[in-house]
Amino acid sequence: MAVKVGVIGAGGAGRLLHLPAFKEVPDAEVVALADAREERVKAVADQYGVPKRFTDYRKLLEEELDMVTIGLPNHLHCEVATAALKAGKHVVTEKPLSDTLAAARKMVEAAHSTGKRLFMGVQNRFRYKTQYIREMVLKGKLGEVYHVDCSIMRRRGYPGMGSWFTDKKLSGGGCLLDIGVHVLDMAWYMACEPRAERASGAVYARFGHLPRKPSNFGDYDQKGTVDVDDFAVGVIHFEGGASLSLHVSWAANGPQSGFKVHLYGTKAGVGYDPFIIYGEEQGLVTDAAPQLELQENAYAEEMKHFIAVIQGKAEPVVMPEKAFEVQAMLDAVYKSAASGKEAAVEKL
Repeated sequence: MAVKVGVIGAGGAGRLLHLPAFKEVPDAEVVALADAREERVKAVADQYGVPKRFTDYRKLLEEELDMVTIGLPNHLHCEVATAALKAGKHVVTEKPLSDTLAAARKMVEAAHSTGKRLFMGVQNRFRYKTQYIREMVLKGKLGEVYHVDCSIMRRRGYPGMGSWFTDKKLSGGGCLLDIGVHVLDMAWYMACEPRAERASGAVYARFGHLPRKPSNFGDYDQKGTVDVDDFAVGVIHFEGGASLSLHVSWAANGPQSGFKVHLYGTKAGVGYDPFIIYGEEQGLVTDAAPQLELQENAYAEEMKHFIAVIQGKAEPVVMPEKAFEVQAMLDAVYKSAASGKEAAVEKL
């Protein structure tokens, strides 16, 4: 039997990520779509052949569904996810888990109390290189991993200037929470998720006030609010002494780059992009570049995994407790930036 899925949100995440991914998941059937904009839900449902359409997500939750995905502004994640869990649905929500750490905690507690699965959409865990590097760490091939460096730097990449992304009341934060969550989760997962203790950091907002669009994509609403960070740095310390450094930007006068991760170990180091293993043999340093199978769609791999977990065929790669810890690390960086002091990483 196919897992019956409802998609909540027909905007960017639902239309461009969730619905196309499910087309590649044979064990999933998308039977319902909800979006507050009637014209949008009709157009997207027609595009993907979704039979049931709603402008109120609560009506969708009355349907006989096994799972829902949530692709909404961050401040709505908690309300919708907890309602879905209480309605007996498993939930996949876009990253971050929510706009605030307190809301993220409520979501995890709702998953525990209902016995339903709560997943955060972090497709980078399912990339072949990510899995390969994590296996290297698990097998001890890097030795002691004592530091991880990670970054994602956009030169001009605000995701909708003046939209909910740039309004702190709706998003909870800027680049650090929006894309920093991706690279932090990815790097932390590669390093086998050491327990975070404390963090320090700084955040900056230097481009949002400019009378031009500091972005090469997304809409630009000059009347919208822009009160979030567009550049952030952080250092996170873990139990046992390991550390992680993080650089993130939506806009910065420097080179643009995708996900950059490097793990430093006592036996070897490894970089994600470029994918190189930095080792030593017989006293000589060596560089190796493993060739992995080309991966078409990490989103589809992610959704296949979530469906398999619901069917009892797999153990979850993404646990709600881990999603909370990622948000707690980011929250500690924000707290440190505000206070000018190191901040403890809050526990669940």
